[in-house]
Amino acid sequence: MTDPQTPAAPPPAGAPPANPPAAPGAPPVPPTFPGKTMGIVAFILSLFVTFFFVQIVGLVLGIVALGQSKKAGHKNGWALAAIITSAALLVLTVIVAIVVGMAFGRGRW
Repeated sequence: MTDPQTPAAPPPAGAPPANPPAAPGAPPVPPTFPGKTMGIVAFILSLFVTFFFVQIVGLVLGIVALGQSKKAGHKNGWALAAIITSAALLVLTVIVAIVVGMAFGRGRW
C-alpha cells in the first residue's frame, strides 16, 4: 500500500497514463410526464368548433390524460384546458344547432 501523504511516482516515459480521463456520459433522461402529450392533443382537438365528433374525442382524451396525470401525481393544465374548452364548445354547438334548426325548420317559432 502506498502512503496517501507521498505522491505516486510518475509513469515511465512513453507509458500510457495510469488513469485515462473519463469519457463524458450520456445526457440525463428527462423524467416522464404521463398524459402530457395526450393532453396537448386533446386541447388541439377541442378547438375544432365545426366538427362535433372531434370535440367529443377531445373531451374524452382530455379526461383520460387528466386521469393518467393525477394517478402519477402530476398536474396537467393542457388536459384541464381541453376538458373545459371541449365541454363549453359542445354546449355552445348544441345550442346553436337547436336555434338554427328552429329558425330554418317548419314550425317557425
